[in-house]
Amino acid sequence: MIIKARELSCSSEIVTLVSLLSVDSVFYNPHNKADIADAVRRKFQNVTSDHVTLIRVYKSAEENNFNPEWCQRHYLNVRALRTASNVRKQLKQICKKQGISLISSKKWEDNVCRALLYGLKENVAAQQPDKSYVSLSNRQQAKIHPTSVLFHSKESADW
Repeated sequence: MIIKARELSCSSEIVTLVSLLSVDSVFYNPHNKADIADAVRRKFQNVTSDHVTLIRVYKSAEENNFNPEWCQRHYLNVRALRTASNVRKQLKQICKKQGISLISSKKWEDNVCRALLYGLKENVAAQQPDKSYVSLSNRQQAKIHPTSVLFHSKESADW
């Protein structure tokens, strides 16, 4: 997947995503403010990809120097984001040792999805006419998790 990501000019974002997936959730969900937290974080949302949403969150937090107050206002777990940043630094060093350059482009969002499809093709499911999902690898029925941006999305992606 990382090789394909380099070809698609999104290896920097894939390394970010891997670091985010290796830590606790970056989302802080207070029970008494769940609706407010969802509304505040909606600005990071990509309606066709939870992974792109995560990367957007990380990039915004990084632009704000992982500031605890900024993270709190956006209902984000600053500790998880800082841990992901440390993991990302380690992954960057590994990539450098392996001769894998980390690059990005303006079209990184679609390209991340393409790289994920390439690298995780066994996990791909397609929506059926009845709105259910079936995995393409073994034709098993699949469901979208209720916390996914895809759960309520009416949009579909071209990639």
